[in-house]
Amino acid sequence: MSERRRHLLAVVSLALMLGCLCLGIPRNAGPDEPAHLVRAAGLARGELVGAGTDSEAALRTFEVPSWAGQPDPGCYAFKPEVSASCASVSPDTGTTTLPSSAASNPPWAHIPAALGSLLPGGADTVWYSRLLTAVIPLLLFAAGFRQIRLLESSPAAAVAMLALTPAAIFTSVVVNPSGLAVAGAFAAASAGLRLSKGHPPATPVLAVGLSAVALSRSDGWMWALIVLAVVLAAGGLSPAHVWRQAGRPSQTVVVTALAASVTWAVAVRPQLIPIPTEARGLDLVAVAIGRTGAHLDEAVGLISWADTAIPVTVRYVWWLLLGGFCMWSAITGQWRRLVVCGMGLVAFVAAGWVVDVVSAPSSGLFWQGRYALPLFIASIMALAGGLLDVDRVQQRVGSVVAMMVVVVWNLSFWQALRRWGVGAGGSILPWSWGTWSSPISPLVVMVVFMFGSTGLLWSMIAPIREQSAPLAARRISA
Repeated sequence: MSERRRHLLAVVSLALMLGCLCLGIPRNAGPDEPAHLVRAAGLARGELVGAGTDSEAALRTFEVPSWAGQPDPGCYAFKPEVSASCASVSPDTGTTTLPSSAASNPPWAHIPAALGSLLPGGADTVWYSRLLTAVIPLLLFAAGFRQIRLLESSPAAAVAMLALTPAAIFTSVVVNPSGLAVAGAFAAASAGLRLSKGHPPATPVLAVGLSAVALSRSDGWMWALIVLAVVLAAGGLSPAHVWRQAGRPSQTVVVTALAASVTWAVAVRPQLIPIPTEARGLDLVAVAIGRTGAHLDEAVGLISWADTAIPVTVRYVWWLLLGGFCMWSAITGQWRRLVVCGMGLVAFVAAGWVVDVVSAPSSGLFWQGRYALPLFIASIMALAGGLLDVDRVQQRVGSVVAMMVVVVWNLSFWQALRRWGVGAGGSILPWSWGTWSSPISPLVVMVVFMFGSTGLLWSMIAPIREQSAPLAARRISA
């Protein structure tokens, strides 16, 4: 199979995966998705930041169609045992003024959803908005996987797939700017692996990935620089050398994106809905540290309104696989990459502590682990760079681990669909689940997602299977 066909298979497989999730996840089941949809609808109708309110500084109002932000997920959000089928759409027509807490976000990530809101269909345009929103992550994921595939290492491919946690994939298909940050970090980290092996053609993917992270949120510029620092440290790359290799077009893209991100952050102060806490002093520090497990779960397998957990066993398997790759790096002497990964994960944990403690007096305990997914993904992918020069047996081990990652993905979304269909503790039979007004049934979502994830797996390990024998022969002769 040629590389062009492998790439096409990967793109089609990713499209099946993301498309099914876009249409299978209940409307507004994404975190703060109604607020982002209201802002997107207002943006499409000429309102950039909306109008202020007297009740809360973080809330801005937009003149939008009455169906914007519907159906209301309030009947099941934060209630894992309640099916999403309880949500309904109001029959009201015309326009109305609706509040949104997402107005201080940069507009770039909301543009696809804004275009979707202009299409006919009322509240059903949420499906269009999601599909359009997922296009950019799809392209970034495809570009990132191609960088990994060209390295011809199934262990590296397995690490890359592991870095895309169920929470990260979920975030990329709902209307939320974090999806752009997740996909951008993945593409940038993947390009960094090729750059560490001396492949300059990867610099455009690095530039586009960093730009996507920078433009995603008000703090995007900061996460873009952090991801870049992880990529450079893991690969032992000189910033000046990478900058020279990038060339004028890539340099222009990155500088423009960073400038736009910083300008927006300065011009429009980020606003948050307070989640107050009475804890102060050492009590506050204890509370912040006590939330560490929740932050890690939110990065790996706590999705929707932070109320949909993947199976506990599956979560253990994910961490076990990560631990196995860390051990592999230690055994093979890849200490720099292991240290970078470890420091990145420590920084991920510390970020939650610092933000919770600093923000408690004003915004409360608002931090969620998904906010730092760019750092989380880049740190894990740092391990992949030490798993490139491997023998045939190690290639097979990498393929098996990649298969296990696909199992983690599928079991995770099986549980999520179950939670939305009949509640977290309901029937385990997909044909017994509700449909929450989805265009396709949960059973179809599961089956097509399984085929898509399997196709992606094959696109990543097929070239390894085909080339491992001659590769081993070349090494023996050398």
